[in-house]
Amino acid sequence: QMIFRTCEACGIQEVWLVPPPAGAKYRTALVRSRHASRGAEKLLTFRRLKSAAEVAAACAEEGRELWVTHCPGPSGGAAA
Repeated sequence: QMIFRTCEACGIQEVWLVPPPAGAKYRTALVRSRHASRGAEKLLTFRRLKSAAEVAAACAEEGRELWVTHCPGPSGGAAA
């Protein structure tokens, strides 16, 4: 959720969300703050897509530049 606050602070309005690939083990951080985003998600526009391939296709179709982030867990992103 803290990434939402960072996006809002940097002036990024639209955030595209993609779920982990099917079958991928995904664990959230063990310690989470209920106040991490401080309401930033209310100021952002979210677009949910099904896969990274769908994101790439939408960017190409709409002439957008693609920026990506990955938020690994405590293990540094290694599969658990």
